[in-house]
Amino acid sequence: TFRAENSNTTTHASEFLMIEPEIAFSTIEDIMDLSEEMVVYLINYIINKAPREMEFLDKFVQKGLLDKLQLVVNGETTRIGRKRNSEGKLQRYSKKTGDFIKN
Repeated sequence: TFRAENSNTTTHASEFLMIEPEIAFSTIEDIMDLSEEMVVYLINYIINKAPREMEFLDKFVQKGLLDKLQLVVNGETTRIGRKRNSEGKLQRYSKKTGDFIKN
């Protein structure tokens, strides 16, 4: 779903709101898998279709951007969940390792 901002000019900002996949009987893990696949696809698409722009962003806007994006593409990210620690408080944890994450 996309929404364009009201504007009296020939150019205006567009805002991405959401994607509504039709996947019945899916679990939260299925939805996260689909979301991750979509993000990886988009990153690869942008890097391949606009390499000069991405190099510019990497050099002048955020140094190391391409390296960070490559980590996402290579699946080197961690899903974060919440579960109760030994004190009964909700705390973030890595779904990959099961270890609690310090704030």
